[in-house]
Amino acid sequence: ADFTSSSFVDSDLSGGNFTGARFVSADLSKTDFTGANLTGADFTSGVFVDAGLIGTGADDSIFVNAVLTNADFTAASLAGADFTAA
Repeated sequence: ADFTSSSFVDSDLSGGNFTGARFVSADLSKTDFTGANLTGADFTSGVFVDAGLIGTGADDSIFVNAVLTNADFTAASLAGADFTAA
């Protein structure tokens, strides 16, 4: 799925399967991704201000240049994730 430049501000996406999805330049501020599968997703330049990513599976995801202010990755799986310049 391609969600490039989309806005999901204050959305509940908990438990969703977003494997390989593209969220390039998306605004995901205050979005709840608790328990979601984000494996291999591309969040390049995404905005995650106050986002909840608790317990997500985000292995091999791309967060290059992402804004992660107050994002909560508690208990998330992030093996191989790329946080360059985030």
